[in-house]
Amino acid sequence: TRTERLATLHTTLRAAGLERVRVGTLGDNLVVEYENQRYLHNEVDALGIVLGLAAEHAPANSRRLHVITRKTGLVVSEASVSVPSYRAWLRDAAESSAVQATLGFGPLPGYDADAVQWERGSQQATHRVRVALSPLLNYTVGTEIGLFDYSVALQARTSVPLWTGAEAYADVVQRIDNSVLMEPGAAFANLRHRNGLQTLALQQSFWLGQHALASVGAGMYQYNTVGLEAEATMLVPGRNEDSVHLRARAVHLTDSSEVPGTFDASSASYRWRMSPSTWLEGGLHSYTDGSKGPALALTRWFGDVALQLFAREGGGNRFVGLELSLPLTPRQGMGAQAIQLSGNPRFALPFRTLLTSDTDKANAQRPNAVRPVDLSYKSEVELLNSGRMTPDYLGTQLPRLRESFYLYGRGLMPL
Repeated sequence: TRTERLATLHTTLRAAGLERVRVGTLGDNLVVEYENQRYLHNEVDALGIVLGLAAEHAPANSRRLHVITRKTGLVVSEASVSVPSYRAWLRDAAESSAVQATLGFGPLPGYDADAVQWERGSQQATHRVRVALSPLLNYTVGTEIGLFDYSVALQARTSVPLWTGAEAYADVVQRIDNSVLMEPGAAFANLRHRNGLQTLALQQSFWLGQHALASVGAGMYQYNTVGLEAEATMLVPGRNEDSVHLRARAVHLTDSSEVPGTFDASSASYRWRMSPSTWLEGGLHSYTDGSKGPALALTRWFGDVALQLFAREGGGNRFVGLELSLPLTPRQGMGAQAIQLSGNPRFALPFRTLLTSDTDKANAQRPNAVRPVDLSYKSEVELLNSGRMTPDYLGTQLPRLRESFYLYGRGLMPL
């Protein structure tokens, strides 16, 4: 019966480790809501599990399936597909063209959450405390006094969901090791990681209309300083693949002996998606050292690993470099529960070098020069799948949607 199928679907999705799961019907459409904090490599994995299980458990008269993805209770993505076509494609991958023709992204026409006959589920988060572990690395390479110097630490971020779009989080840092030249009083002492409570903040994210996601944070940053952070991602009307990004941080440091300079910084950039896996982003920055200038970055995705080439200029200094970012957490982590442990969904490792000129012929180490704004809470990573929640990208992920269902969803179905 309809009730039995929806009850089984809800139970199975919860068994997959998802939370805020709600299932219901709107006419002959099956509607599913969920939030994912388990499959942190890529939101596509969670979406594939939900689409597959929902298509298999859909009531007999279901025509279309509508899936709503939430983060901290906020709707961040909506997808819909023909139930018969998707079910047939799960059994025979050769049917992909039929699924592609019925796959859509965005609100279901006429959809109203209050009109849905919700059968099972709740919008309340299941996990109460989430702990995410991430390595921290400061380093220098090939200086006149050392081949390689480093400081390695472990950061533990503990976060608690509050209300829709809001969470409180705290970052605790524990230094693991560092080279001699990063000891106190040595040449690179300012790059040595500091132990203790690094961040304690409240973050609120919300939509401004249908095309702009804003996220604002307030609290203690850099161990002993009160400040503000803000980030906005705006989809360009008519070109939902392109986006405008605004970032700002106002944190005045009081202990210059530990971290020299100021962390007040901001940026405004435009991202042109040349393809679903290749981005070109250019903009203007106010850097953390007080200098201002342009920056250009080319990003290429290889699965869940991204390689970025960048060039930045500020205060007469020009840097070029590359940045490797990748997930440092299991593809399938801990399921939703009271205390949830995970890794870092997007760890970035940059390398850069100073460009010499006729007036500046020494490729010197200037670790604090021309640093862009680095937010403690990156809403694009936390809420928008590291920028990969656009229709053009999701439309290319059919093979992964099917793969994730068979890896993590098929085994949960009753025999």
